[in-house]
Amino acid sequence: MLKEILLILAGAISATFGGFFATLYQAKQARKIRREEIIGEKQVEICQQVATRIATLKSIPDQISLEEASKYVYENETWFWDNCLFLPSKFRNKWLSIRLNLKKAVRRVNQIYKLEEPSEKIEEELGKLEDGIAKMIDEAESIILQEFKLPKIEVEKIPLKKASNKT
Repeated sequence: MLKEILLILAGAISATFGGFFATLYQAKQARKIRREEIIGEKQVEICQQVATRIATLKSIPDQISLEEASKYVYENETWFWDNCLFLPSKFRNKWLSIRLNLKKAVRRVNQIYKLEEPSEKIEEELGKLEDGIAKMIDEAESIILQEFKLPKIEVEKIPLKKASNKT
């Protein structure tokens, strides 16, 4: 009879520990799931903010100058670093590259303004920088769109004919 009581007692203790550890595991999993939900919500919010910022940068050279774009990127420096943890790593790299190349392009523009006869080399380098920046902005946009499996935004441009010089 003592043997049976000990077996029942051992079973009760095992069931108690099993229940305790199961509850502990479930609580840990619930915290992990909640953390992932919070991170996902934050990422969606930040990617919406990214879309707005990229749209502004995409307006180079149609609506804003390189200097304004560079200023805009630097004005968003605090936002970028505050949210860096939630941004896709490839986007972070593109944003920093855009910032660096905008700064370079603004220096070239300033060089051109200072020179009485702008050199072709500086103008060519500026053109390459502008093209490279536009490409990086498109790539940064694609990274964010891919993150949410959204299609690329296609903007149609109407081709304009050059006016003929009849004299």
